[in-house]
Amino acid sequence: MRSARKQSLFLLFLLFQACSTREHLHEALDREFFEPISVLPSTAPHQILTNEHRESDSLSLVLADSLEMLLQEQNARIEELEKEVELLRERVQSDSSAKRSEWRVAGGSGTGGKGEGAYVRAMRHFDERRYREAILGFRSALKKGIPVDLQDESRMRIAKSYFRLQQYRFAIAELEPLLTGTSYESRTEALFTMGQSYEMLADVVSARRWYEVVVREGSGTEYGRRAEERLGRLREQR
Repeated sequence: MRSARKQSLFLLFLLFQACSTREHLHEALDREFFEPISVLPSTAPHQILTNEHRESDSLSLVLADSLEMLLQEQNARIEELEKEVELLRERVQSDSSAKRSEWRVAGGSGTGGKGEGAYVRAMRHFDERRYREAILGFRSALKKGIPVDLQDESRMRIAKSYFRLQQYRFAIAELEPLLTGTSYESRTEALFTMGQSYEMLADVVSARRWYEVVVREGSGTEYGRRAEERLGRLREQR
């Protein structure tokens, strides 16, 4: 009887020791698990980031700024092209009917003759942005014979067509006679297109020179204002 009681007491003692040991083990594990969380609030965020993290963030900011600047330049260029298209539309609408009537009056004289149809077709090609066909059409009209003012207009359209085709040196070659040998009524447009062509060729010095001429001769006009804008952008790029 006594032997059974001693065995029972001994088993109860072992069970108590096992429970106590398990509780101490759980407490140790809990402390180990929660210790990193308790340390974090006393650590400043900038101390947690490594130098590699900070360098990576700096590089990301630089790239973001560069992309933003490129987008702004592209948007400005798009706005400028839209303004140019609007000017051309207004010019076509206001001038085409008057010049065709003038051609009909002067067509029978010695200043013109057989180029009316070629000129009208070339204008249609230009309006439809078929610039290669427009160039051929205007050259055909010049060869067949058209009045002097339409000759200058045809050369201007040829130059603009080359510009739209990104053949800027050909555009410059077509523009030069309009600026030196004639009194072309749209001289400021020709001057501005000359400046644009040199700018697209990355000849900043020549581009600035032509834009400055536009500002002097076209003060108060749309092309004069746009030339001032281009000069400002060229100065910022230096």
